[in-house]
Amino acid sequence: MNIHTLRPVYGLVLLLVAFSCIPGTARTQGISRKRAAGGLTRTSCVEATVAIVGAADFGLTNIISGTVRFKKEAGGTSVTIGVDGLKTAEEDPFHIHVSPVGRNNCGAAGKHFNPTNIEQLCPGRVADHKQCQVGDLSGKGEKLKAKGGGIRAVVSYVDQVIDISQIVGRSVVVHDALGVKIACGDIACKRQV
Repeated sequence: MNIHTLRPVYGLVLLLVAFSCIPGTARTQGISRKRAAGGLTRTSCVEATVAIVGAADFGLTNIISGTVRFKKEAGGTSVTIGVDGLKTAEEDPFHIHVSPVGRNNCGAAGKHFNPTNIEQLCPGRVADHKQCQVGDLSGKGEKLKAKGGGIRAVVSYVDQVIDISQIVGRSVVVHDALGVKIACGDIACKRQV
């Protein structure tokens, strides 16, 4: 074999060895893991936010907007949602769904986030949140009540079962009274510890 033919191969081997020696950082939804002396350290998300936008496929992008905030506190996770542009005299449920929606594609959200496989949705303001689907936010809190006249519909409660690190990368979807997905947004970690 000619030495000039082997030079590119030696370069690739050297490059491969160099990259295999660099310590890596692995990321999962909401939790970052970094190699440290003696093992892995975990960082958890303690606050997450969602920018809610009206569903593009129904022409609601400039009509419905809002925010959701999840914040770890004593006794659970505070959940606060505020939405503008909902129909008057309608109660709208909202849930965490398993998949992100990306560029306002509410149809891509998939099913409700339900790792405990509970079939029924909760009626609202239940005492034991473990009886509800983890993603059934309005079942554990209450439905958004549209006020009309540009007044924001707001729901706030403390959720006993949500682990913020498990919901980052998923989505929140607002449904109309018939269950149609009318607004949505992705859950993003805002603060880690």
